Amino acid sequence: MTIKDRLIKYLEYKGISKRQFELSIGVSNGYINNMRVSIQPDKVRNIALHYPDLNTGWLMTGEGEMLKGEDKPERPRTVTIEAEAWQVIKQQAESLASKDRQMEALLDILKKGNVQETGNAACADAK
Repeated sequence: MTIKDRLIKYLEYKGISKRQFELSIGVSNGYINNMRVSIQPDKVRNIALHYPDLNTGWLMTGEGEMLKGEDKPERPRTVTIEAEAWQVIKQQAESLASKDRQMEALLDILKKGNVQETGNAACADAK
């Protein structure tokens, strides 16, 4: 991809016409269409001033992200935990999972109990 291609990609992404862009950086009509291999430093400076979100390093080389601040997420950091501490954490997690299962079973029992009570209440009203 050439500098011209990358510039056009940016303009399309931002919804900016070539003519709007050319006027904003002070170049002649058709500048983008006539671009060849590179851009003069003064033009790059004008682009950077008028379009501060554009990563000019990406524009010139294709390296990095198109927009500034779109860095790739950091790799997760590694945390070292002693074996004994890990065992305690693991036991606690297992204990919590067991308690969750017990709570679900108790809730099921209570729900069934409420259904029976509602049924009995209906019978009592029928008397």
